[in-house]
Amino acid sequence: MARTPTTKRGILVVFNNFLHDLASGTWVAANAFQWGVLRRSRADGAPVDEATRAGLEAARVASRVSLWWIVGGGVVRALTFRRYEWSDAAGRGQVTLLGVKHVLLFGAVAAGRHLERKVAEIEGRSRV
Repeated sequence: MARTPTTKRGILVVFNNFLHDLASGTWVAANAFQWGVLRRSRADGAPVDEATRAGLEAARVASRVSLWWIVGGGVVRALTFRRYEWSDAAGRGQVTLLGVKHVLLFGAVAAGRHLERKVAEIEGRSRV
């Protein structure tokens, strides 16, 4: 089997895919931190201190930047999937799996946005 030469476009697509995966993990971690703060606040009713508030702001920024990369990088990934990621071994089954993955992720994004609103509420209570 002949090797195809490496192209700059191919390297950029693979790099985009790595960053897309990293952004997904960062988004999950940022939301996990926010969920932990919300859970602690509901358990003990303690106000959010300044250090936690700074952490929440950093998590919000990381979450939003990550979500933008997930969407933007995901478009690139979708447009180049057939050439750079398609697995003949999985065949058309991977299309179904990608559909299921995206339904789950859209639900996770909705839950993350809801979580952000709930965290903003406890931050507002802490400032009073």
